Amino acid sequence: MPRRALALALVTGCVVSGCGDGETLAPVEECAPTLPSSHWPAESGVLQLGVPPPSGPFTPSPHRVPPPIVVAHPTIIAAPRLVTVVAAGDPLQATLEAFTDALGGSAWWPAVGAEYGIGGVRPGVHVSGPPMPAGMNGAQMVSYVGAAVEAYGSDAAPDGATVFVLYLSPGTEVVDSENRLNCGCSELSGVHFAYGTGGDEIAIVQRCSASDVDALTTTASHEILESVTNPSNNTGFVEPRPFPPWSGSAWAGNELADICVLTRIHEGEWEYQRSFSNAAALLGGDPCVPTLTEPYYNVTAPEDWYAVPVGGTVTVPLTGWSTAPRDDWFVYLPPTFETRFLSSIESGESTSDDGYTFYGINNGKAASLTVTATTAGSGESTIVQVFSRPSSSGSDVLHIWRVGFYVP
Repeated sequence: MPRRALALALVTGCVVSGCGDGETLAPVEECAPTLPSSHWPAESGVLQLGVPPPSGPFTPSPHRVPPPIVVAHPTIIAAPRLVTVVAAGDPLQATLEAFTDALGGSAWWPAVGAEYGIGGVRPGVHVSGPPMPAGMNGAQMVSYVGAAVEAYGSDAAPDGATVFVLYLSPGTEVVDSENRLNCGCSELSGVHFAYGTGGDEIAIVQRCSASDVDALTTTASHEILESVTNPSNNTGFVEPRPFPPWSGSAWAGNELADICVLTRIHEGEWEYQRSFSNAAALLGGDPCVPTLTEPYYNVTAPEDWYAVPVGGTVTVPLTGWSTAPRDDWFVYLPPTFETRFLSSIESGESTSDDGYTFYGINNGKAASLTVTATTAGSGESTIVQVFSRPSSSGSDVLHIWRVGFYVP
């Protein structure tokens, strides 16, 4: 997951031994308001447009896909070792340890990593720690892992190519740099960052649900993959951040798994997140791997970035596309706290549930995205994520397209 500017209260350059020792932390604030509801129905299949699918010969509508991530000399962990860290007595301890062990031998692993120079996973160990507090910031997580690893012994020690997978306990939430709890995973479900200065990584997985193992394993697979393909503070496979933002891609700052977030594939007992493939993207179809047999679907916009005058409005055309015929899907905007820019979306087909309107789209059909710079001033920008989602999801939950807006 891309690190937000204030995502975690990390200690830059701290070494593992004693990292965070003696630090004085401000009291953790009460939970900030969680994001407003997207109004998407909890029950699958509730939304129905009743529009017959397009008939006749099928051709995918012309579209754009996310750009390849090209890095001249990427930093990667080519032969990683996974060390699982879970609090002793965690109700899912055995399950989470079994998943981490299975990941390296899965078909998913080479499908998402081999293209980027990632080889096989070396055998790791299982480390148990003491009970966890209600909130932990980055320095405290590093200290927790360090103490648990030291107690385990040399077989768990950092070696410059280890990913320590820390599964937070039920009720333990990430604390951000403003001392706010990541209540109910409202900001993130996982994150990764450097463990010490020797090349090791720590992948954090927060317990967003007490019983949803699939959610935990998809987050863990996401963070583990990004730990090995983009360790050490954005020197691996990540879309670079230009300045100003609108001089580059709307996907800037995204790592491989971020681009395909909320896509997934089931293998054996486990759910994994699919990940972005340069090779697949260059073919112009589904940019995520492993490949699914079901049709891929999304929307596209003509450009990455659009200028909006101060206090003004711009409307951007969106076009639906899919890799094969399929029923209409829905296009909508996720909940956000953004107030500088206000956005809305609509198309020629719609239905409603609980008083909220959802708009339909299909291959070759059109929708429009309207953005107003309400309070944004010159030099400010935002990224709008457009969600595409069928009423009854297949393997993937939904697909995302990003459009950027800025005030000149």
